[in-house]
Amino acid sequence: MERLRKIFKGKTQGESEEKVDAESIIAAILKSSGSVLFAVFDDHKLGLVDKDTDYIIQAVCGVGVQGPLTEQQKAIHDKIAPAVTEICDLMQLGDLPPEKKQVILFMVRFMMAMKILFMVELFKNKINGEAALRGVVEKSLAGMKTVGCA
Repeated sequence: MERLRKIFKGKTQGESEEKVDAESIIAAILKSSGSVLFAVFDDHKLGLVDKDTDYIIQAVCGVGVQGPLTEQQKAIHDKIAPAVTEICDLMQLGDLPPEKKQVILFMVRFMMAMKILFMVELFKNKINGEAALRGVVEKSLAGMKTVGCA
């Protein structure tokens, strides 16, 4: 945690240095990213189930490796880009060199992509579990024999 405190320290005023509470920044980042990521997942979960990891990473980063982004990827990126900007503003990256800013932007986007991938995998597992349960129930019902008359 001490490393984060050093990275996100506040601007200096004369000789005194204003310290920023790292925990509050982290909480704000999680809140900001969480709400956007849940909204993206809710809007696109059915369309992401059959996509590979690169598809989602390219959507979050806004860069198509093998051609332009699809409409779905653009929609995802358009929702995530303002959150990335907000997160970077929270981290007060203004004084960092551009190279370090790019690294931090990459890490933020990659974290967001991994969260979406995790949610998609959980959704797939839920779908597969429900399908397996339906299969067991259907087999049980098919194997039942009626007894007596009603």
